[in-house]
Amino acid sequence: MKIIDFGAGDQVCWKSQAGGSEKVKVGVVMKIIRAGSQPPRDEFPALYKGAGIGTGRSSASYVVRVGKELYWPIASKLELVARAGSWAEPVPPAVGDQVSWKGQADFSDKPKVGLVVRVIPPGCHPPREEFPAMYKGVGVGAGRSVESYVVKVGTKLYWPVSSKLAIVARAGAGS
Repeated sequence: MKIIDFGAGDQVCWKSQAGGSEKVKVGVVMKIIRAGSQPPRDEFPALYKGAGIGTGRSSASYVVRVGKELYWPIASKLELVARAGSWAEPVPPAVGDQVSWKGQADFSDKPKVGLVVRVIPPGCHPPREEFPAMYKGVGVGAGRSVESYVVKVGTKLYWPVSSKLAIVARAGAGS
């Protein structure tokens, strides 16, 4: 995989494994670390807890914030989601794309990551016959003025605000 030079504020994602399960992490680059160096202990003390962080990396690396957690991922595993300042630009996802957003109803700092299962035209609602579970409880509310997307996270379906979405991976894109 080609390493991209990321800047502070860029949104990036990578796959990580822990306890036998793979997760996609989406976060923001907080600091660029030059080759051979480690993140400054005084600036990022949370990285130095537990087993520590090891030695400096052979190429530039990045401290990334995911919610309230800090990570120092391997740079070659990172993929660009959005350049700093460009997140508000809507990038239309397609069915099968993996997207992330911060939950609206639960006010969580942890982003949700899921697959687009349906594109909804402006002014329309997700079809009730296709997504009856979305109409239980408080329902789906008013139609959106822009194209929107039904996203599946695990077994749950969501209809997030389109401007909050970031594309993590395109359908069929190799990793």
